[in-house]
Amino acid sequence: MQFNCIIIGDEAVGKTTYITRFTSGEFISDYHPTVHPVITNLRLKTNKGVINFNIFENFGPQHVDCAIIMFDVNSPDFLPNLLTYHRYLLKTYGNIPFVIAGNKCDKVNVNHNCKRISRLLIDNGNLHKNYYTISAKSNYNFDKPFLFLCEKLLNDGPITHENLDQDDFDFYNILPLPIITLPIKAS
Repeated sequence: MQFNCIIIGDEAVGKTTYITRFTSGEFISDYHPTVHPVITNLRLKTNKGVINFNIFENFGPQHVDCAIIMFDVNSPDFLPNLLTYHRYLLKTYGNIPFVIAGNKCDKVNVNHNCKRISRLLIDNGNLHKNYYTISAKSNYNFDKPFLFLCEKLLNDGPITHENLDQDDFDFYNILPLPIITLPIKAS
């Protein structure tokens, strides 16, 4: 089984770090913006078999099966951009499975934000049903977004993953794909 997955969000929310941490275990502490198309191939070994994800960072091909919308839980004004990305997904790809990942929950002041974030997501279309708080730094809930997507894509659950081997992922750059430009900032 193979699926195309787009991961989108504002700059510096941890998209590249999350994917790198998930696939190789490496944590990227220095911020370097992703400036060219990057696709990460992830082979996820699950209790339902191997599921392959082609993960497109900040751009997508014409066909995408699922999406991750990432934001920084410490950002006080994340909601307008998150809603812009959600509308973009609906307009461009239709009603595909998606998950919202609130990254950087390892920071000190995040606890008081959690209730506020949940309330905002409930008030804006019950988006809390697709939401996980994660930390690329500490690996907290790091697998939840992909397991949620697997359950939705396969219409089956619960799905768990087995340990990944170093040979189960590849990073490669692809330029000749049809690329759809994403909105950068909410208007």
